[in-house]
Amino acid sequence: MSTVNKSRLNNLQNNLQNTIKEIENVIFDTLEKITHKKINSIIYISSSHKIKYIRRENNVNDFDNFIIYNKGYDWRSYFINNRKITININNYYDIPRDIIELLDAIPETSIEEITNTLYFHLYCLIKMGFNISFVKD
Repeated sequence: MSTVNKSRLNNLQNNLQNTIKEIENVIFDTLEKITHKKINSIIYISSSHKIKYIRRENNVNDFDNFIIYNKGYDWRSYFINNRKITININNYYDIPRDIIELLDAIPETSIEEITNTLYFHLYCLIKMGFNISFVKD
């Protein structure tokens, strides 16, 4: 049985982390060009209903966040009624397919890093399978 070359393994892990950071930068930079807004974190709901929280590295808050579920949503509040979440949005945006593919490919950021309790609560409700609808006033 051969042993793993620890130096090579460390190098591969560092390269992987750097690649993930680069992908995250591409995602956030592209979304900011589309929306003309600063975005610090994303709740991403894939077409197969897998939920991910993605946060820009070194971000200290979740107050400029975005939801991606078929489209991208700049949201401001939500309410719950009968296991259904209605999210009030400011605007919505078409998200390029390549950004969706990148979101599918990268791992989720640890939810322990969510600092905004409203955002954390919304994330948990979505993870619990609550239905979602979006309303623009």
